[in-house]
Amino acid sequence: MDLRGHDAGAEDKIEKEADDMAIRGLIPQKVWDQKPLGSKATVLKVYTLAEKLKIHPAIITGRIRYEQNNYKLLSRHVGRGMVRGHFAEDCLKSVVT
Repeated sequence: MDLRGHDAGAEDKIEKEADDMAIRGLIPQKVWDQKPLGSKATVLKVYTLAEKLKIHPAIITGRIRYEQNNYKLLSRHVGRGMVRGHFAEDCLKSVVT
């Protein structure tokens, strides 16, 4: 979510909460520990896992990029500005207020 122009401390807190939610809530740790993408994530593996978990591939791609601290990986499959559309408007309001 784009929080530019807001308090940097609040932005850091919200980013950390979002990261934790994605890490713990959207991709079960039990699944992730089984290394479903193998040693190298491919587009096919990402989309197959996303379909199995019934989540958007950008969530899996985001976790890969976050864990590897390489935000250039699979860039074409993240969808700039598209993640926001997967959350209810009420949820977004409570995050920024």
